[in-house]
Amino acid sequence: MTILSLMGLALAYALLMLHIDKVRSSRHENSDEEALSLLAFQRECSVFDLFAAAGEHWSFSKAKIDADFNSYIRQGDIPHYLSTYVRQHAHPRRTYQEKLFTGNKLPPSIVP
Repeated sequence: MTILSLMGLALAYALLMLHIDKVRSSRHENSDEEALSLLAFQRECSVFDLFAAAGEHWSFSKAKIDADFNSYIRQGDIPHYLSTYVRQHAHPRRTYQEKLFTGNKLPPSIVP
């Protein structure tokens, strides 16, 4: 009887945590940094690849893209063109439940 009670409590706790996560994620708007990381994760690419794609979309030179990326690395500055590009292409933030049940994997560049 005690084991069943503990299992019931564990199940109730897990369901409560999934519900709380779902409510929080629907209220939370991603910052530019979170949106940038999320899009890189979704595309399984690096942040630099997103700088290059956004710069290509706006027809910027490679030198400008490299300078903007270096500024991002040193100071965390996200240029407006990249922020706009990311917001246009990122999917909404996914909940823990969606990640858990869709079998998300880490991008190949992160896997040891």
